[in-house]
Amino acid sequence: MEGTEDGGKTWETFSEGLPKGNHAVVLRDGMAQDSMKEPGIYLGTTHGDLFGSTDNGKTWTKVAGGLGRIQGVSAFLT
Repeated sequence: MEGTEDGGKTWETFSEGLPKGNHAVVLRDGMAQDSMKEPGIYLGTTHGDLFGSTDNGKTWTKVAGGLGRIQGVSAFLT
């Protein structure tokens, strides 16, 4: 995953915690962000893994696995 913090002038790879050497696909609706002050970012893959990040995508944690093809992700607070 690539990310930018300067409006696209420079880009860096943000992948710590994501699977290495695995061709996981994220569909268009398979990514979401919550509305916290420091937003969480969530992405679901077609392999059925759900990942989350609380540092703008620099590092990722596997939240759930074995879910089947994830076609959409929504984030909300309760």
